[in-house]
Amino acid sequence: MRLLGSMICLVPLVLLAGPAAQEQKSQESKDSAAPARRGRLTLPKEAVKIEPFTYRYKDPEGKVWIYRQTPFGLVRYEEAKRGSQHSGSAAPKPEEAPPGLKAFDEGDYIRFERMGPFGKYTWRRKKGDLTRDERLAWQAAQKAGSTPAGKSRSASAGESKNERNKE
Repeated sequence: MRLLGSMICLVPLVLLAGPAAQEQKSQESKDSAAPARRGRLTLPKEAVKIEPFTYRYKDPEGKVWIYRQTPFGLVRYEEAKRGSQHSGSAAPKPEEAPPGLKAFDEGDYIRFERMGPFGKYTWRRKKGDLTRDERLAWQAAQKAGSTPAGKSRSASAGESKNERNKE
């Protein structure tokens, strides 16, 4: 009896599934008739390296493309027009130090500090080996008159405590 009941339920389902499968096959044949997808993106031989993993290429139509190698493969995008910025003025914006980056002179080295999500990050770099952001922070610190050479903030803070104790 159970077998008969299950057969009654399954037979209509099998009959309905037949036309659906044929319809799906016809859609697949239409998709295969459509033009094939483009292959993997490849770097043109004429592309010029402008940065590590970044290349610039001008196509025959005159468009300039930037190719960048990412961990997920090669990516291509059109180079942004330089005059299309929404700044409103044609003059270039002066470079500013990144907010929160502080620089302190320590002789041949410069100590940098900035707050991060897990506290203060501190690092030192030789004056000749500065990155763009570090150089801007150092220039801003010089204009502001930061801590004198050779003295760290902790040393100058310790001296002021000693001077208070003497009085």
